[in-house]
Amino acid sequence: MSAKQSMSLPNTVFTSLIDQSLPPEERTLDRLQDEGYVLLAAGTETTSWTLSVTLFYLLSNKKFLLRLHEELKLVMPKPNHVPDLFELETLPLLRAVIHEGLRLSFGVLTRLPRVAPFEALNYKGHIIPPGTPVSQSTYFVNMDPQHYPDPHTFNPERWLEEAANV
Repeated sequence: MSAKQSMSLPNTVFTSLIDQSLPPEERTLDRLQDEGYVLLAAGTETTSWTLSVTLFYLLSNKKFLLRLHEELKLVMPKPNHVPDLFELETLPLLRAVIHEGLRLSFGVLTRLPRVAPFEALNYKGHIIPPGTPVSQSTYFVNMDPQHYPDPHTFNPERWLEEAANV
């Protein structure tokens, strides 16, 4: 790719992957296809899974489904009225249902390491040297009964109570 061409192309993952400064073995068609698949899966599978989990719990819990329906009618008085984002953000139960759906859908179950490259970290009296990878799975955080009592239960009210205590 010439300098003139690279200046006219938007900066994307794919333009980065075909950058001439990369070794040829990292600029293969297979690599482009793999990266494209990962981006597609990461952008759609995670969203569809979270929506599926949230809808499953809502449909399994008529109390919250009916309350959410009533709350949505406040900003959608007619079925064809599409509220704007600001209106939706003012709905506390909708926000709570979204948070609870995100909590119960976990996302990726792997540990995603983080590194503080230059400073030591102090965690509960333990010194973690610079450059040491640390990680935590979101599953263990989201299912910890110390943070979320009765963690396997779909309970959007936990978020309403938290908001009231802030």
